[in-house]
Amino acid sequence: MKSAGSTNVLVVLAVGSMVVLAVYFLWHVSVYYLQIKRGEVVNLPQFSTQSPTTASSDSQTVYDVATADDPSFGPPQAQAKVTIVEFVDYQCPYCQEASSIVRSLSLKYQASVRFIIRDFPLSQIHPDALAAAEAAGCAEEQSKFWPMYDRLFAQNGTLARANLDQAALAAGLDSKAFDQCLDSHRRLTEIRADQADGTKAGVVGTPTFFINGRRAEGVIPQDTFEQLINAALGA
Repeated sequence: MKSAGSTNVLVVLAVGSMVVLAVYFLWHVSVYYLQIKRGEVVNLPQFSTQSPTTASSDSQTVYDVATADDPSFGPPQAQAKVTIVEFVDYQCPYCQEASSIVRSLSLKYQASVRFIIRDFPLSQIHPDALAAAEAAGCAEEQSKFWPMYDRLFAQNGTLARANLDQAALAAGLDSKAFDQCLDSHRRLTEIRADQADGTKAGVVGTPTFFINGRRAEGVIPQDTFEQLINAALGA
């Protein structure tokens, strides 16, 4: 049986620990507040998807993530003044939100900016994301990637096999060739390569963008995105 003295000691230790944690938390909050007030980038702890309210960037490091074999839109690589690479998960609600911005900007800047899409399915929390990435790759084989990109996000995260078939039909794909591609899982090697490259470049969630190699995470509002593009074009 514990004595009253030992019980009091435990209570004091518990209270002291809570006080230390509270002080630590408040200190971090004050640091973040001052960073935001000064207009600095706040690197909050990252989770498996990027919240639209916590977009952040890494302007100090340039990552080589642009490729020539992934689906793209815009001028040829050698002629593009700016290259934007997006790592995407088709079941991610934030990627869905960003998709309309990407499509709008790709059309607006099609003469000078090249958009490249790479796969980063978060299968741990999005069970159908990997199959959707395969479906997008199968559409690419039929030169129908962008219609499929739009149709996949139009499914609002419901991406079971029947939904993939429906998206493929709406995107104008040949159903027999699509089924054969999807059933063979031949796109997996390309998807795994994208994931590996993304992980090396610090991708932890989606959407993650690289603007001329500089990482920007989360849903970027269109006006902010345009400012980043214009700055890159000016540079």
